[in-house]
Amino acid sequence: MPGYFNWRQHDYDGESGTCRIPIYTLTAANHDSVVANVLALKTALTNITLGEDYYHEIVAADTNLDESTPTDPYAQRERKWLVSLVSVAGGITPQVSVEIPTADLQYLSASSRPYMDVGAATPGESLVNAIEAFVTYPGLVTGVTVKRIMHVGRNL
Repeated sequence: MPGYFNWRQHDYDGESGTCRIPIYTLTAANHDSVVANVLALKTALTNITLGEDYYHEIVAADTNLDESTPTDPYAQRERKWLVSLVSVAGGITPQVSVEIPTADLQYLSASSRPYMDVGAATPGESLVNAIEAFVTYPGLVTGVTVKRIMHVGRNL
């Protein structure tokens, strides 16, 4: 059974947005590498959003990061990146998704809106690389492939 990385941000109005991502099971043998990968993933998430990080959790280890709210009025939990994932194992596994709150829309692709620019040397590319290197498909011990990252509103 995979573990989870839970990450939360405050938006401009002080409301909370949460992102829950399945990760490899945390063991004594892989603890340091899993924590390092989670921190890299958190950095990639922070780079593509406007909110203020205030909490993250790796399986049962939680850390209260900060209670402050962002200064950018566009840091709204309703503005989300919807990351669509499939298992690298293929087969009949359905697509799953992860919502990332307080999306920073400056990373929208100029040529294919409402999708994130994931081209070379962009924060979007860093996010895709972090997810594909570390995130597992729910219920399986396989990695994932990012199919798309799309801006969505409150009602999914």
